[in-house]
Amino acid sequence: SADRTDAMKTISAYSTALSLDPELTAVTAPYRLYHSLALSYEAVESYDKAIDSYKKAFRASPGNSLLPLYAARLRYRLDDMEKSSSNLALSLKVAHAANKDKALIKLLKTNSYFSELLKSERNRKVVAKYDRSVMTLASARMVSIAVAWS
Repeated sequence: SADRTDAMKTISAYSTALSLDPELTAVTAPYRLYHSLALSYEAVESYDKAIDSYKKAFRASPGNSLLPLYAARLRYRLDDMEKSSSNLALSLKVAHAANKDKALIKLLKTNSYFSELLKSERNRKVVAKYDRSVMTLASARMVSIAVAWS
């Protein structure tokens, strides 16, 4: 597909850039390169390399709460709930430190790219530490399902 071809070209270009400048001294925001690389690795189903690139992006920009959120989403999709919730917790901790946790939670609830994370009870418990309504909503859904089944 075209997306896969584009991703392969991106991986090739960024790999070349990294080989020429391994410390990315000529790049203003190295986390962006690593984040784009991670998304490209996801597109070609090289998930270990994607996770590694998300880690490098976060090391380059430890105040960016979205980077561990992307990793949480990928780990959720890979059915690694323990690491998904760990990455989600890190994302929320970083967002909270910057007083941006409410915005991050809103993103989680409303953006379909990330909202699937809230299907996991483990992840809802992580979010509930910052926003009680997440568990209330989940409980309300469970009650309505239980009533529908009775």
